[in-house]
Amino acid sequence: MSDSFSETMESLCKAAQAYEASDLLLHEDRPPLLRISGKLRVLESAPVNGAFFDALRRACGATEEAKDYDSSFTSGEGIRFRVNLLRQIGRHAAGLSRIRSDIP
Repeated sequence: MSDSFSETMESLCKAAQAYEASDLLLHEDRPPLLRISGKLRVLESAPVNGAFFDALRRACGATEEAKDYDSSFTSGEGIRFRVNLLRQIGRHAAGLSRIRSDIP
């Protein structure tokens, strides 16, 4: 995995945990979104591009041909997510649902 992908993904995972977001939503060439208390909030971050999604797909074990793929992802700091990789109108997208390690 590229250092750029790893740094960006770690930053996004940490933000999701810090804001106690239930979901991290990624769309190609758009800024990331966090679902916080049921409301979508734009994360002050650079848009993610196709190269980022290629690295995310590899990290999750998805093939290039897969149009819809369910997997999981664990950040370097142990933040866990359920992941759905998909394509919408030919563009990459991903929904990452944070898996809380503490009992609410």
